[in-house]
Amino acid sequence: MSPTSYAWEVPATSSRLRIATAGALVIVGVALGACSTTATSSTASLAASSGVGSASPFLAGNLSTISCGPSSICTAGGSSFNPNAKSSVLIDSTDAGTTWKQATRPIQPGASITDAACAATSCLVVGTVGTQPLLLRSAGKTHVFASAPEPTAGVLEAVACSGPTHCLGIAASSSTLTTVTSTNAGATWLTGSTLPSSAGRVLHLSCDTPHDCVSAGIDQHGTAQVLVTTDTGGAWTPLALPKKVTSVLQAACRTGGTCLVVARKDGGTTPLLLQGTVSDPLLSKIPMPGQLIAPDAVTCISSTCVVVGSGSNSQGAASSLTRSSWHIIALTFAPTALVDVSCTGATSCSAIGSGSVVRLAPAT
Repeated sequence: MSPTSYAWEVPATSSRLRIATAGALVIVGVALGACSTTATSSTASLAASSGVGSASPFLAGNLSTISCGPSSICTAGGSSFNPNAKSSVLIDSTDAGTTWKQATRPIQPGASITDAACAATSCLVVGTVGTQPLLLRSAGKTHVFASAPEPTAGVLEAVACSGPTHCLGIAASSSTLTTVTSTNAGATWLTGSTLPSSAGRVLHLSCDTPHDCVSAGIDQHGTAQVLVTTDTGGAWTPLALPKKVTSVLQAACRTGGTCLVVARKDGGTTPLLLQGTVSDPLLSKIPMPGQLIAPDAVTCISSTCVVVGSGSNSQGAASSLTRSSWHIIALTFAPTALVDVSCTGATSCSAIGSGSVVRLAPAT
């Protein structure tokens, strides 16, 4: 196998792929020729399919969540190292993750961003300021964030967008979790059905289409739980987890029904990657793809899924599943584990480490 082409130009002056200009983060990387193997076999021989960018020069905190819309906007957030910081850790991109800047937003001292979801021209950010819930929404060509009203059903706990304007969220009240939907990218919300009474908390939500979504969280007893819906949250069905699974971090399903779940067992010490389908409620363990040792996040778009986490050296690692084949995503700069990932399209994704933003180009 031989290198085929560069995915993004690497300037000759950049020996470490680290470029900071005018407060923005410029993402660069390379694409190498790819080999593949089937989704259920050992993946040690997989070849590289993409590249990576550089660390953020302006963050004083940890990134924990990222979302990219179907056009070119992305946003990522987390929490500051300093609890008394005058602004939260919130960055955005308007060119599909090529460059990043600090988001234009109201100052929220001590804010912690826990979730984000982007539609075509607007992003939603969920978090807290102290003990108070925080919901921000960006709109317009300048992508400026402003405070947004919570759904009447409760406080948004998790949210996901699919398509140009459709978003689905889980609103929490004192006694129930309720599906809420929006057809204007979170400007207003409609109240839908409640989740099963067994549901305790939704930690992550992913929607492949406006109708098809999967949630990862815990039930009323604190046990790991994965729920799927195929009717925009009208009904939620649990997927059966293998024994000894103690937590689920994220879950995502791709077109055609294949679902991947990032999980832990043995009290959270042993990482697992699970696979199943919407029609078959039983999830089963599959081998770790490529160089991944501990997966932390997964996203799916169309027929492609991307899994990110850490490798044997505790640095970032990533692999993609296209149809029935896994591909390594080669990382040239990922000093820490990748904790979240999102895509604008099947060949354009962005992932985050604690203080770095990585652009990925999965194989097709």
